Amino acid sequence: MEKPVEKRTLKVTIIWEKNRRDHLVIACSDQFLTLFANLEQELLERFPELIRCVGRRYFYTDEHGDEITLLTAKDLQNFRISWAGLQCGRIFVRTSPEASPSWLSIAVSLFFLVWKCIGVVFTALAVFVWILDRTIGVK
Repeated sequence: MEKPVEKRTLKVTIIWEKNRRDHLVIACSDQFLTLFANLEQELLERFPELIRCVGRRYFYTDEHGDEITLLTAKDLQNFRISWAGLQCGRIFVRTSPEASPSWLSIAVSLFFLVWKCIGVVFTALAVFVWILDRTIGVK
């Protein structure tokens, strides 16, 4: 008789930072596992009923039997990823584009730049007046 497969949810969060080692953080129920880029084999050994490997691609089978491609750390080397994960059987990736900052962020940056310049000018003026007062001094 076939043993029933325990139903588990696999949530994958992928973290990639330029100056750090690439790794996958895997949370499955109460188990947590960190996978470095060269340890994808451990993923297959830990979750054989959920993960399938074809060549260098990894697939996650959700509760509906659909296969979703898992991103590995090597897949992310050309992207700046701030968050990625599997939720409700689909993969969501939120990236932070560098080329298109919002107008609000530009306006706020300019405001603080002008504020800083005004502060520097007034500080320099105050120091200049203080030096004049100390050297020449009005009697």
